[in-house]
Amino acid sequence: HYKKSKDNKKVFREFFLQEDLRERGRKINSFDADLTIIIHFNVDEKNEGWTTTTNKNFCMTFVPGAIFPGALQKKEARFNLLRLMITNHFNKSVGASGLLSQKMSEILKVPLATTSDATYLEENCFYTQVPGVFCRNLALTRLPHCPVVYGETLYQDNQQEFKQLDLPQFKDGKIPPRLELVAEAYFQGILLYFSQ
Repeated sequence: HYKKSKDNKKVFREFFLQEDLRERGRKINSFDADLTIIIHFNVDEKNEGWTTTTNKNFCMTFVPGAIFPGALQKKEARFNLLRLMITNHFNKSVGASGLLSQKMSEILKVPLATTSDATYLEENCFYTQVPGVFCRNLALTRLPHCPVVYGETLYQDNQQEFKQLDLPQFKDGKIPPRLELVAEAYFQGILLYFSQ
């Protein structure tokens, strides 16, 4: 079936991507972590092909949850839900995510997303009632056996952000100041979480 497919993106999405995500989950779980942080940069969902820039820019975090009909057909998915129900991982995920979202917005001067800022936030997520924090059934929110913060720090296709994330600076061994601020936001949020 895959040998006959000429759609490399489909083959990647249906096989390699899922296996890669499962392997990441296995590696995370081998550490028996107190908290897992997934660092990600978002893009405007309507900016298809990313051939232009966008004016949109938000930060947000995702935690486990938003399990819609059909998502529990596999035994692994049912065990992941059961784990969330009998542990404190969900509450700790929301607490840590709230602190990290707050620090991202404060340090990066990027507004926190609300449900109306993206279609996927309305259709695929549940708002946790903590600013900038949404439940979303992503592989890397559900596979780790610990509290999880899936950070969407900013929109990398934003007109200003893409200039500030000037990756060619890495050739000279320099880190763009904007990336240093991103690291600082995560660092401050993590410190705040573990100091409570």
